[in-house]
Amino acid sequence: MGKTLTNSVDRWLLRAILTTSVLLLLLLAAFGGYYYVSSGSRAGDTSLGGQLAPLEKQVRERPNDAELRVALANLYVEKGRLDDAIGQAKAALQLRKDHGGALLVLGTAYMNDGEYDEAIQVWQRLVELNKDNPMAKQSPELALVHHNLGNIYLQRGQLDDAVTEFEASLATDRTNADTYFLLGEARLGREDAKGAVEAYRQALRLTPGFSEAYTSLNKAYQAEGNAAGASYAQAMLLYLDGLYDEAIAKLEVLAAGEMNAAEVHLGMGMAYEKLGKKGKAYQEYEAALSLDPKSYAARQGLGRLGAQP
Repeated sequence: MGKTLTNSVDRWLLRAILTTSVLLLLLLAAFGGYYYVSSGSRAGDTSLGGQLAPLEKQVRERPNDAELRVALANLYVEKGRLDDAIGQAKAALQLRKDHGGALLVLGTAYMNDGEYDEAIQVWQRLVELNKDNPMAKQSPELALVHHNLGNIYLQRGQLDDAVTEFEASLATDRTNADTYFLLGEARLGREDAKGAVEAYRQALRLTPGFSEAYTSLNKAYQAEGNAAGASYAQAMLLYLDGLYDEAIAKLEVLAAGEMNAAEVHLGMGMAYEKLGKKGKAYQEYEAALSLDPKSYAARQGLGRLGAQP
């Protein structure tokens, strides 16, 4: 894998670490905070730092409580104390060898510490434990595990494995633009330009201002030999650079010829809105919706404009 792609994936691994940490923080608030509040400290300091000492005390008092140890491991991850997090997660697994929360936080601590082989091993075990679980398809935690595994495989150039993991993540969570983008990167890396275009377009349906996706979409369209598609991606990059008139000029040519598509009209609507031309923006958003009634971004645009000017 080339240097540019590697650097790009490094950025997305960092983003994955931050995203996983946010999820762990939400889980901590959902169940780890229970122990802190139930200990009679409700009126005390409820910040992460304020929760740490009481939770450590409870673990010392109840060392055989796996849930407490997982809560503490989550908190250690948030504090950047990764060795302590790994120790608590392993202790929880000694108590309950298949504890899903312990496996999740252990893999996260390993990933944050750059120990990717260990993270893969732990998360593969978590996935295997849930292979026959009918609720697994509804689990945001497992979707994130597949996303992170795909990210690691992408960094390593294991493109087939990366595609498999990103697709598994999207089978559960089809609202993650980052996962679609990275799926596109993996597909493009294995010379599946058509599949890459599909993934990038899905990412942009969810996040129309996703500059990296437009850059990669341009490359994928060029690899496909689709000049109109490449011109569209270039126009949207002009839009993101604030060159609204130039973007509109390119998009108008496409709409009148080879690419009268919803995303082209959406792009024009966004550019006209930025220029304060609300009447034209409204017309373009409506044109986008007529071509794609499910376009959430076009509906949002109309909502921002209010009643037709």
